[in-house]
Amino acid sequence: MTRPAPRTVRWGVSVLFVGAAASALLLLVSSGLNRVLTVHHQHPLQSILIFDIAGVSTLSGRADFLNDASESIPDVMRQQRSVELSALQAAYYPSTWTPLVFETDSPLAITDSAIQVEHLAAIWSGAVTAEPSIYLEHRARVFREVIGATAAPLFAPVYFGIPRDSPDYQQVAQLFPTIELVELSPVQALLRSAFEQSARSIFYRPYFWLLLNVALVITAIISGARSAGLVAIGSSGLMYELALFFLAPSADYRYSHWLVLSTWVLAFGLGSQFLQKRDQPQ
Repeated sequence: MTRPAPRTVRWGVSVLFVGAAASALLLLVSSGLNRVLTVHHQHPLQSILIFDIAGVSTLSGRADFLNDASESIPDVMRQQRSVELSALQAAYYPSTWTPLVFETDSPLAITDSAIQVEHLAAIWSGAVTAEPSIYLEHRARVFREVIGATAAPLFAPVYFGIPRDSPDYQQVAQLFPTIELVELSPVQALLRSAFEQSARSIFYRPYFWLLLNVALVITAIISGARSAGLVAIGSSGLMYELALFFLAPSADYRYSHWLVLSTWVLAFGLGSQFLQKRDQPQ
């Protein structure tokens, strides 16, 4: 009697590793191309750093991470020596970092200085090291928003469209007036309305596709080596989505597009294999 399970597990782990490596390679290549082709560098890493520092400060009740930081990150601090905890708490939403920096009365701001971003990264490291459990709590809150595992409406089911009943709609609407339907053409308004209505369904929630992806990847692994390509594609979408636990600066639905697309490819591929196997003569 054969026992193929261990070999199947080893093969599955190998393919998952290939999927993760491919995702990391694509990330590095895209980052390199952005640096080479972009004239004006905005240092997008700062969005995550600012978001995390504000999250740790808000949830821990500590604002001292930014004390006396005006010399090292003057742009980010808006030339202030310190930032009030109440100001961070008022502008902090697990769904987006936008209110923290883009309003005239936001407690923080962004910078075009690479040196200041490096200093900001050092402050981030100190906050995460000092409050690791709080940092993980903050990131868990963000990830729940990303995958839609909350009772609230999805933050931005259409870019950039935030449902009016979202808790942070009023804040973000002040910054991006184009989310108002009156700013759109009739066709755009109709499409956006349709997508927003669809977003109330479980089938629009990223966590549905995350769970389905895991189930299908396991099924593909069990199916054997002929499903190697499908496992690689499916696991790439899975790894990309899981990386958002640490990397998402907001809960935009667009960040989950590859998860949804890769899951569809995986589902169609497995379905095709099943039909081909069923039609083969015994």
